[in-house]
Amino acid sequence: MINGHGGNIFDKARDLGCDPMDILDMSSNVNPLGPMPGLMAHLHEHLERIIALPEAGAGNIIQAFSSRHDIDSKKVLAGNGSTQLIYTLPVALKIKQALIFGPTYSDYADACRMHGIDFRFELSNETTSFRHNLDAMDDEAGDAVFICNPNNPTGTLIPSETIESICRKYPNIRFIIDESYLPFVPKARQRA
Repeated sequence: MINGHGGNIFDKARDLGCDPMDILDMSSNVNPLGPMPGLMAHLHEHLERIIALPEAGAGNIIQAFSSRHDIDSKKVLAGNGSTQLIYTLPVALKIKQALIFGPTYSDYADACRMHGIDFRFELSNETTSFRHNLDAMDDEAGDAVFICNPNNPTGTLIPSETIESICRKYPNIRFIIDESYLPFVPKARQRA
């Protein structure tokens, strides 16, 4: 069970005695402005087609993603949001010890705790404008590293060239790069 993840407006509304829709939830990357124009009309027009669960193996979305990004579809995994993957990857990758660059999104540590995985933090602070010192990594980093880019909550962004360089420098470490908020970075949207 995921306990620390944000976005649970229903429990919070019950605690506050208000309607869940009265809560503006900034812990979730859901559009606070509501549905995009035309979406509700489109759904209304096609409601009769919503009669089954989504495709179980997510084959179509995997194929579309892999084609768009020129990646072998066998190297693509679809999930029900990034949180599902964050809690699944430690087990799937058989992580024994993780390094988490922080301060950051709490679910990386929570996922490690849930699965009994040792982890440690490499923390940035205001003296470095919360920029992560990737050079602080060494061979003692463990077998996995969590990096949120751009970071949540600090907003710091690590250039893709820097991430690629650090991944190449440590080929035996699995890097879990969470780019859930990358579409909010104007220049990053141009490269997508």
